[in-house]
Amino acid sequence: MLLEEGSGGIFHVDFNCLFDKGLTFEKPELVPFRLTHNMVDAMGPTGIEGAFRAAAELTYQQLRAHEDTLMTILETFLYDPTADFLGKKRKTRIEGVPETPKEVLEAVRGKVGGC
Repeated sequence: MLLEEGSGGIFHVDFNCLFDKGLTFEKPELVPFRLTHNMVDAMGPTGIEGAFRAAAELTYQQLRAHEDTLMTILETFLYDPTADFLGKKRKTRIEGVPETPKEVLEAVRGKVGGC
């Protein structure tokens, strides 16, 4: 769980699925984000077309505007010996899944800059 400093709210982050690591599981998680019916229902009458869409659009605008800062922060994972975001237990190469930390960062850069 992470604390949102502005409101004091908390939200869940599955760190085991960051940086496309979900693609390396025995049964790969093939979608980048799973928006279930229960989550949409909890958004109220506007569903994904209300505050969720506005927040998603603003988030991507900020990610694009501050891409260099984001990449600088993520590059620390290249040198963190405790970071196993590639999944050392991977048995076979999966097409399209980054193999090295540098490839993971380039994949992130492509998603942020290529949107």
